[in-house]
Amino acid sequence: MFILLFVTFFFVIPFVATLLLLAFVNNFLRESIWLAFYASIPLFIYDFITVGIIEKGLNNSLQIINYTSNQQTQNFIVSEALKIVPD
Repeated sequence: MFILLFVTFFFVIPFVATLLLLAFVNNFLRESIWLAFYASIPLFIYDFITVGIIEKGLNNSLQIINYTSNQQTQNFIVSEALKIVPD
């Protein structure tokens, strides 16, 4: 999924836009600057969201939303609880 988004944002869209600009626009420099501006806004939003998720990280203050009851999950919860309140 990530590879598809990456290829779409960084190859397909600029390539098609460049072909359209070359074919239909007389003032290539002016239109290219506007295209670069409008293409950078979605990338900024994507980066802002991604960095926010990464900086938030995983820690003990986050709520458990989806709990799967298996041995590995139970062992993790016990080990983290022992870190907070040792015996």
